[in-house]
Amino acid sequence: MAGHASYTALLDANTLYPIVTCDALLSLASTSLFAAKWSNSAQS
Repeated sequence: MAGHASYTALLDANTLYPIVTCDALLSLASTSLFAAKWSNSAQS
């Protein structure tokens, strides 16, 4: 990702559907509007 984001956003798995929402969020993150983070879903 380019630049340095001022904000961090935790994106939950439900942001992957619909694809329009996922695409919009990842596009905004790629412009450094925010840094996208995910939790570790492999935890038991």
